Amino acid sequence: MAVFLGLLAGLSLSLLVISLWPVSTEALDKARELGIVSITILSGYPKAMEVQYYLIFLFFTPATAAIFWALYRYMLSRREWEQFESLASVQTPIRYRWFIVAALAALFLSFHGAYFTSYWISEWYLFGEQGENVSWAKAILSGKVLYRDTFCLYGPLMQYGLAFFMDIFGVNLWSARLYAFFTYALTALVIGTVPFAVLRRPLHAALLALTLLAFYFPVKLSVNATPLRLFIPFVSFYLLYRYASSPRRYLVLLAGAVTGLAFLYSQENGLAALLAAVSLLIVSVPVRGMSKIRSALIEAALFILGFFAVITPFIIFFALNDALWPFLQTILEYPRYVMLGYAAVPAPDIFSAVKGFVADDLPFGRLRYPVVFAMPPVIYAVGLLVIALNVFKGRYSRRELFFFAVLTYGVITFRSALGRSDGFHLVQVYAPAFFVLAYLADVTFGGSSVKDRVKALIIFCVIFAMPAFFVLTNFNKKAPREFVRVNITEISDKFSAVPRPGFVQVDTPETGGVYMPRRTSAQVEELLGFKSNLTLADTVYVFGNVPFYYFLLDKRNPTRFDYPYWAVTTGMQAEIVRDLVRNKPDYILYKLDRMDRIDDMPPSIQVPLVYRHIMENYALDTRFHYMGFRVFTPKRKPKPKPEEMPPPMPEPATEPAFKAVEESELLPVVVVPVPETTFIPVIKPEPLPEVDAEGAGAGVEQPGGEE
Repeated sequence: MAVFLGLLAGLSLSLLVISLWPVSTEALDKARELGIVSITILSGYPKAMEVQYYLIFLFFTPATAAIFWALYRYMLSRREWEQFESLASVQTPIRYRWFIVAALAALFLSFHGAYFTSYWISEWYLFGEQGENVSWAKAILSGKVLYRDTFCLYGPLMQYGLAFFMDIFGVNLWSARLYAFFTYALTALVIGTVPFAVLRRPLHAALLALTLLAFYFPVKLSVNATPLRLFIPFVSFYLLYRYASSPRRYLVLLAGAVTGLAFLYSQENGLAALLAAVSLLIVSVPVRGMSKIRSALIEAALFILGFFAVITPFIIFFALNDALWPFLQTILEYPRYVMLGYAAVPAPDIFSAVKGFVADDLPFGRLRYPVVFAMPPVIYAVGLLVIALNVFKGRYSRRELFFFAVLTYGVITFRSALGRSDGFHLVQVYAPAFFVLAYLADVTFGGSSVKDRVKALIIFCVIFAMPAFFVLTNFNKKAPREFVRVNITEISDKFSAVPRPGFVQVDTPETGGVYMPRRTSAQVEELLGFKSNLTLADTVYVFGNVPFYYFLLDKRNPTRFDYPYWAVTTGMQAEIVRDLVRNKPDYILYKLDRMDRIDDMPPSIQVPLVYRHIMENYALDTRFHYMGFRVFTPKRKPKPKPEEMPPPMPEPATEPAFKAVEESELLPVVVVPVPETTFIPVIKPEPLPEVDAEGAGAGVEQPGGEE
């Protein structure tokens, strides 16, 4: 009771501090100075303050509850949570027999036969999310260096791994989907094994694993949207967890190496994992006694050695190819731009939502997302309190160390959801919250009798299963729905690739035979028709966040930015303009619809320098009529007037150094009649309704997962 009252008091104190906390517009002023544009910046919303409010909540809420608990114990001399104390120090046995069974079951439950050819999300995921990855991979295979020649927000291991797969299985969409599913399979192995090593009861571990498998079921077709980058650090935490019980120092070395892989796969998640692992090593010193400081220093050295042993080859490669500084910029500068407000939308206000719901001004449907968004911070605050109480009482175990690392990792990665507070980024950071929630439910009741185990299961369901079910049914619903359909209701479709009605197979070398809606396939045919009229020397620039165009046209981007909207600052936009002036693309494809825009922001506002350059130097070519895009070609400069013409050059004072050619020596000129246009017009198909636009959203869902 004292802890519960302390949590309420801490929550009240947090709200009081937040209400009195001074609002700073320094981040807004800096964003405007750099030329960053977003909804929050244009409306004057101080997005950077949300991180400060988040940290205030995480500090004051558990700290106040811990103080209440300490005062209650001191004043009343009562020993609360004695049962919890005895359970917290229980060592969780490693159930190796469960590992193989759980791993195979997780792989089976995650398999999705339609994923490779006939599964579909939306047109945006093809032209945007998938397009960026296959375009980068194709550029790598053609000799370009990531970060130097292409602006990429994601880790090099993610993109070079995709290039490796495409080099083996073919440069097409099917190979890209195969690689994306490969990352899903690795994620399933982590989900299917780690819970059984850290939770006391196999049934609790199975419930956690099923929740994660349903929440992260393969429904994202682009590799940057798959959850592997979120789960690689759990392997590192598990290795350190194993080391706590069997001090074999090679486990620390391996943990550092896995953290290095996490960093190369996703810089943001890798840095969060590095900080969490270092925090675990620091906290473990008092657990084993201060006399072990020398041992802790050796372990830290081994961990750092393993980390740099993995990332050093990439660092050397980038340094030798002038790509190291651009690579570091994606780690150092881009996250800062996001925190200043790039592509930002306000986070949902849970307190205003609850107040509106109580006053019958807000329907329940609009209350669900604020509740889901607020759950991870609440879970982390309670988890931090429980671990702090164990510290006060001297009740440590290696399991607490593992969940402390997971909690630290979750607290850091939640910043991504605060950077752009949409569903895509919230999905990418929810796994640590599920782990901490399962830990809190797992330690609340013990006992070995059947009656005690039933009670423990009931408590686990109340604390974990009910919140997890609420999240699964009210957020990210497509993945759990497909999980149930493929594994229960329509299990006969699990190994089939039957397309949906209205889908057609686009069997080209670039697509690899995947199925698409008729409208999308018509746009692909348009692009292929346009490609058939291009020469090898023609250059094309795509003005729109549709990098799949470069992949399909087999043309190199004359700039570094496959997404023009990723030119966040005025300096980045000026770089695009310089590249366009230097490379002088023969054609500019202007995307017509608004699906690829960030929050429906027009290009004249999002990237004004690039837009102005195109409008001033290129004109609409009326010879081309396409459904998905318009073609712009360079404007013809008018001939100067006689009074504006430069004076003639003076005659040379000496004889020319070359011999004049007599008219009779000239070869005959053959005049070939050239038609008005040498391009084959593409028939404009009748527009068809979109078959499935779920998940497309209003604009770009993912303006950069490493923000």
